[in-house]
Amino acid sequence: MSSVYTQVKLADNLNRLPLGLQVKNSDKSIKLIRDIEFNRVSREDIKKIRDEIFAKNHPYMWIARILSLVVSSIGDIPVYSEYAKSGFDPTFYPEVISHLSPGDANYALYAGHIHSFGPIIKDVKFRCNNIICNPKREIVDDINLGDLMVDYSEEDYYTLTVELIDGITFESSEGKDPNLYKIINMRLPVLGDGIAEEKWYQPNNQGTFDERVYLRCIDSISTLDGKMFPKERLSNIGPSLLTKLTGRDSSILEDKINGIPTISTKKIKLCPYCSEDINFFVSTAYLFPR
Repeated sequence: MSSVYTQVKLADNLNRLPLGLQVKNSDKSIKLIRDIEFNRVSREDIKKIRDEIFAKNHPYMWIARILSLVVSSIGDIPVYSEYAKSGFDPTFYPEVISHLSPGDANYALYAGHIHSFGPIIKDVKFRCNNIICNPKREIVDDINLGDLMVDYSEEDYYTLTVELIDGITFESSEGKDPNLYKIINMRLPVLGDGIAEEKWYQPNNQGTFDERVYLRCIDSISTLDGKMFPKERLSNIGPSLLTKLTGRDSSILEDKINGIPTISTKKIKLCPYCSEDINFFVSTAYLFPR
């Protein structure tokens, strides 16, 4: 599947998810919801749920908390009102939030911030990393979130087929499986998968966490000619399944998952000292004032 995107400035599309939410109709057909509405929240509202230590160690649950507060609804599905009914329980989030793709959740954070606090983040500090710029002086500048670009696509990213280069072989008590498995069929990981596996999350080492999240989403593994690896054995192997991938196969899998429509947080700034471009990424740490 090729990735064909239309790019739009965030300021021009503040209420439309990049990928959209798949919802089943009563006749079991699938409809795609992209409309999203936001609340206008205050600094005091944010303070009620802010917890820096929790956010660092449980980033996916933290995203769910923030979105439960700032999103009013997705399509006709209520979000904030359900969160309010819980008494803003820190362990609760409306189910619809858990079904958002990482790209849509990320988009909603930036769009939600703009709806309540505007697009300008003042006095952002960063440094120029260009070789010719020495010493690396601190630069202070304002950032306009509205200029961030958002990818949109009409392709189906919820079902992913990953074709490996080297493939996977398996062994069991009965000996080595002679088949070489090169096709992974999986669904797109969503926010709820990250929350479910968050006890494995480590800020400086995401390897084990990512493997567990991806494993939850794998539907089948097969050879190029369609021979399926037994489904029951997949769960028995566990996260070690993905450690069997070669480096380039791991990159293929990650590129496929990370290639979904989302918001690009990259900004290009001109260094006032060396007059060269600086690539700067606007972290979510700048969102929702403390």
